[in-house]
Amino acid sequence: MQTLLRRCALAATVLAVAVGALWLVAGATPALAEDGPTKITIKVTDSGFEPASIDVPLNATVELTFVWDSPNHPLDEHIIVIPGYKLESEKIDAQNKQTVVKFVATKAGPFLFKCDFECDTHDILQHGNINVTAGGAGGAAGGGSAAPALQASKLVIDPIKGIVVKGNTVNIAAALQDKDGKPIAKAEVLFFADRTFLGRQGEVPIAVAKTDTNGLAFATYHPTNPDGGKIIARFEGGGVYDKTENAFNLAGSPQFQPIPQSATDDSLRGMKSVAPYVFVAVIGGVWLAFAFMLYQAWGISRVRPAEGSR
Repeated sequence: MQTLLRRCALAATVLAVAVGALWLVAGATPALAEDGPTKITIKVTDSGFEPASIDVPLNATVELTFVWDSPNHPLDEHIIVIPGYKLESEKIDAQNKQTVVKFVATKAGPFLFKCDFECDTHDILQHGNINVTAGGAGGAAGGGSAAPALQASKLVIDPIKGIVVKGNTVNIAAALQDKDGKPIAKAEVLFFADRTFLGRQGEVPIAVAKTDTNGLAFATYHPTNPDGGKIIARFEGGGVYDKTENAFNLAGSPQFQPIPQSATDDSLRGMKSVAPYVFVAVIGGVWLAFAFMLYQAWGISRVRPAEGSR
């Protein structure tokens, strides 16, 4: 009898442990299902953004869908920008009524979103607000405390088509792509020249460009060193993409020389040749005017005593 009771107690314990484990798994399943982007729809209306202020958790993947809703201004077009995250939407209007901006909220704080396109309702579309705060519901699992992995990106510079040298001008084309080779549009690419100045080596900014629909960013560089040097193209990350960069060594050329101070723009040469004469004429005119004023004052001083003698 005691043996039977012990067996029953053991079976009950095993059953309780199994039920508890199933409960934990069942309880975790909804959390996994909820793990995903924080999706928010914002209407762009005749009276402003609706809603004009939103809250998202830190480190969440955020999808903002901007919807055109301006029936009183049917010709209005909007491009929405989020300067703090260097993001820019596609244009929306009465025909193309919505666009999605997707990013990982890696920085806490309030961030402005606004219309960056001149339109009738432009002034009232300048005060949208995104509050990125630690904790809170939605977004990544754990209240947005763990940052999701950013997607890999790459900068590709074709050594033949992407680097074109004409005299003292170098035209550079860098293609920003995701890991599958698809273009990343509306992203900011920085270009630097690695130089040595006063015995110190460092990166000197030479251009900033935004990628087009094909993911291409263009820069124009005028080297001042005949030895060429290292050129760096850099994407500092943005949206859902991680940072990346690419560099190449620019071949030297005797045409890569500093522009002499005496060199002038052809359009200004004629003006500069006559500038000294114009200057002399202006000074002479000032002195003639001053002399005329003195002569007039002298004449008035002579007339007054003559009138007094009468």
